[in-house]
Amino acid sequence: MRRLMLVLGVLWMFGCSSSDEGAPSVSPDKACADLAAAYCEKANSCAAAFVQLEYGDTATCTTRFKASCLTGLSAASVGTTASDTAACATAAKAASCGALFDNDTPSACLPKVGGLDDGKPCHTDSQCKSAFCAVDDAATCGICAAKPAAGGSCKTNGCPAPLKCSPDGVCNKPVAVGGACSTSIPCATGSNCFGGKCVADAATEGAACDEKVGPLCDGTKGVFCLTKKCVKVAIVPAGGECGFTYDTASMSITSAKLCEKSGWCKGVNLAATPPVLTGKCEPAAADGAACNPDSDFGKGPGCIEPAKCVSNKCQLPDNATCK
Repeated sequence: MRRLMLVLGVLWMFGCSSSDEGAPSVSPDKACADLAAAYCEKANSCAAAFVQLEYGDTATCTTRFKASCLTGLSAASVGTTASDTAACATAAKAASCGALFDNDTPSACLPKVGGLDDGKPCHTDSQCKSAFCAVDDAATCGICAAKPAAGGSCKTNGCPAPLKCSPDGVCNKPVAVGGACSTSIPCATGSNCFGGKCVADAATEGAACDEKVGPLCDGTKGVFCLTKKCVKVAIVPAGGECGFTYDTASMSITSAKLCEKSGWCKGVNLAATPPVLTGKCEPAAADGAACNPDSDFGKGPGCIEPAKCVSNKCQLPDNATCK
């Protein structure tokens, strides 16, 4: 779920295809501040639960997004300029939630061509002549490469706009509700594939759901399918109780408490006999601190995006290392 926040921001952060010609000058700091604010406010209006789970609040989202934007603008051979970034910020404000979630990047935010040949190290698309930097999910640096076409693999490196990565790792354009889908043809956000057709998620707390035959629940609204009913999860701060409530009669989880700001639930052990279902929220690891790449319940800590847990250390994209 948290990985969605990274997917939402990558192209918007380092894209931008407008021209500087005739555009007023703008400082990188101002442009990145505007883009960060536009992105985080849009993400919060579309999926407040995701923002709270990943960053805690929009202020933290904005601060971290801005810092990464500045890193991208100062990267080697990058084609994006501060004026391009400012244009993307304006476009981001008008973008729909569907566009944000489904990689339908506004034209003003598409990556500009950079100066690096295929095979060269990179950390943002706009460094590459191909306008695509293939970055593994577990790395901060990638390699300039040809953009995956529809039907191409996205198991590690993602998809270029307007394609979306399917459940089995294939780039394809997402299908609207009612359209034909499969494990290689993804549904648009707000729906999931059942019986070869995209079925709209239930968005109302208490609505019926079924993980086998559908519908599921709309996670962007903070509701998830538990015991065939859409349940609103609780999001708690560090120090709060986290975990699950289990109903022995139905043998199912009936409620969940998740940790905000990329925190982890210390003490939960679902593999124990009997399982330990509750624990205490602990904060995510700081940038540069030790982390666990498998930061699910009881296994953390993880990192706060855009940091990734690489070699058991929270690492940010760094121009000094991606070369």
